[in-house]
Amino acid sequence: MLNFTNSKSIDFLEGIYWGLAIGIGILLLVLLVKWFVKKQIENETNKLKEHNLSLIKANNSLERFAYITSHNLRAPVTNLISLTQIQKDKSLTNEFKTEISDKIHECVIQLDSTLNDLVELIASKPGENIKSENLDLQTEFDKVLYSIDSQVQESGLQVETNFSERSQIYFPKQFLNSILLNLLTNAIKYKSDDRKLLIRLRTESKMRETILHFSDNGIGMNLKAIGDKIFGLYQRFHTDIEGKGMGLYIIKSQIEAMGGRIEVESEPGQGTSFRIYFNS
Repeated sequence: MLNFTNSKSIDFLEGIYWGLAIGIGILLLVLLVKWFVKKQIENETNKLKEHNLSLIKANNSLERFAYITSHNLRAPVTNLISLTQIQKDKSLTNEFKTEISDKIHECVIQLDSTLNDLVELIASKPGENIKSENLDLQTEFDKVLYSIDSQVQESGLQVETNFSERSQIYFPKQFLNSILLNLLTNAIKYKSDDRKLLIRLRTESKMRETILHFSDNGIGMNLKAIGDKIFGLYQRFHTDIEGKGMGLYIIKSQIEAMGGRIEVESEPGQGTSFRIYFNS
């Protein structure tokens, strides 16, 4: 029978204790490393999934862009070919020649307009020169507002801003100015004749996002009828008002290119509200 008062027995038990402690410690360390590696793999997998979804969205957007622009380019070019073929006929009367020349001129103007749209759309896409920086929202908004001062004065626009919750964002200046400009000019363009135009902007800080709220009291839209078309290229919903239907497409493209998103609420006769989510 062991004598536990014996120093050798105590040393033996201490050895077992420390051996077990070290073994448990190593086991916990192995489990911790396995958990950490698993989490890293899960995070990387989620990032890859998000990146893959972004690529799919970008590819679908590019396909729609290519289809629409090629269609818009094809029409005037086809007309030009037909008209120039007709123009070769030497038996044409002077009156008909003048009519053909006028139509050729119209086709050239249409073609020029489409090419200008292409330049604007391509310029709105992210590239190597697009760099994010810390931007003061009030400062950038005031600059954009000043750039369209004549439209602001003519419309009688009233503006209320509150950027106290988040006054700065990390975002490309070129994109932010484009987004604010398109939102402002749209609000002015689609203002109501029944009331003075009022635009409200405020920021909200939520988790890892900065939300920019932009609302107006304009004529609004029937979103139930419009659906996802609202952010489509060349989509217009007030045909009695001049426009190309490019602004919201450009806004959405620029926001999503930087990992953000945009949401909209609107009611006919009530106005429109946008929520833009920026990654903080």
